[in-house]
Amino acid sequence: MHHAQTTDSPRPLEGDTLLTAREVAQLLRVSRTYVAQETRAGRLPVIRLGRSIRYRHSAVEHYLTQATDRGTQDGQG
Repeated sequence: MHHAQTTDSPRPLEGDTLLTAREVAQLLRVSRTYVAQETRAGRLPVIRLGRSIRYRHSAVEHYLTQATDRGTQDGQG
């Protein structure tokens, strides 16, 4: 039996650009190691396509918003 996809399932191809770890690092101006650390810590969500890992552009923007909010709450912003 085939089930319809629910609305809260990942939908990576609906106008949201997929980025590589290298592209995310360039966008954030950080190292790929930092991107990998944030990914392993669960702070930067990924889409796994076989052995490849991709990041939604919108998820990276959300990550930046959260990082900015954390910095402001810590009195750094």
